[in-house]
Amino acid sequence: ARRSSGANHRVAAIGAQLAALAAQLVAEHEREVSSLRDVITQLGDKMGMDLASLNSTIAESSDRQDTRRRNQSAPLQREVRPRGTSTASRSSVPGGDEGRRLLELLFRLQDEAQASGGRVVMLWGNHELMCMQSDLRYVSPTELQQAYGGVPQFRAAWAPHGDIGGELRRRGQVVALVGDVVYSHAGLLIDILDEFAPGAHGEAAVEMLNAKARTILQAEGPALQRPNMMLMDRGPFWTRSLGMSPEAVACPLLDPVLERLGARRMVVGHTPQRFGDISARCDGRLLVADTFMSQAYTHNAAASAHNAAAVEFHGGSSAKAAAVYPLRDAFEQCSALTEATPPRANQDDSMQAPVARQLSLVSAAPAGGSA
Repeated sequence: ARRSSGANHRVAAIGAQLAALAAQLVAEHEREVSSLRDVITQLGDKMGMDLASLNSTIAESSDRQDTRRRNQSAPLQREVRPRGTSTASRSSVPGGDEGRRLLELLFRLQDEAQASGGRVVMLWGNHELMCMQSDLRYVSPTELQQAYGGVPQFRAAWAPHGDIGGELRRRGQVVALVGDVVYSHAGLLIDILDEFAPGAHGEAAVEMLNAKARTILQAEGPALQRPNMMLMDRGPFWTRSLGMSPEAVACPLLDPVLERLGARRMVVGHTPQRFGDISARCDGRLLVADTFMSQAYTHNAAASAHNAAAVEFHGGSSAKAAAVYPLRDAFEQCSALTEATPPRANQDDSMQAPVARQLSLVSAAPAGGSA
């Protein structure tokens, strides 16, 4: 029985990795690939896998993971509230059916954290932007009808004064600087800082950038689709220059931003990581933490549970960080990430603001679609 259980576990793990890889291929080639199932089938054919048997085993594992996740959901919510900082840097609108409820949960957690002396930081991502632009490509039909009542109601809810769009514009930001860590959904490049926060450094630059972004987002629907450097391919909603470029290209783009903001690390989502593991780049100065936790992409509860992840910092700086995978087996739930090497040789830890305890919920998942 133990041998059978171990074999089932290994097969389920392979299935989770296969689903995560397929989801990554869909995200990278969404124009060429019609559906996640097509990709899984193609991969299965190439690997000679019996997908029917595999899916059966994954389904059994999914039931166990669903129970495990329900049992752990309450303590996870309570852990967000103490006197630390939690930053959601993954799009909260991932293409599933629970987007509105997840956004409302984040709104509530933000209020509860503030009342308890903590902080929850919400970052806008490309999918929140798409919803504000009335671009519904990643909004599921079920979510559209059941949570909003149809397209007109959805657009009204996401308008600048709507109950979702208004709250998100008020509560969110495009970049956060917490201690010596910069958070951005997709990444922040120096030309964006030069354009929208000219001459500013540190927290002043972040505040200026967020103020400019909030002003831009006051436009509504199609008006928000007009060309704007903040919202285009190199902007903090969409860029993959840091997450996908070779490090010889990415690190020289990263370091001027860290120096300008007085930061040691940057944490980003948006660029999916193979097999659901958080990646460290540029000697640990960049953490890429989109792990494909949403079932809107994996189409599988076991794969999403495997991919659930957070970046956690303790102590007075972000030099040491851990990747936390709360729904994996005990020996896989926490792993040290590469210790960050400062972007400047003379970086002085004593001059950095304390990080205290940060928990970055990099793959949270609320209102309509997410990459």
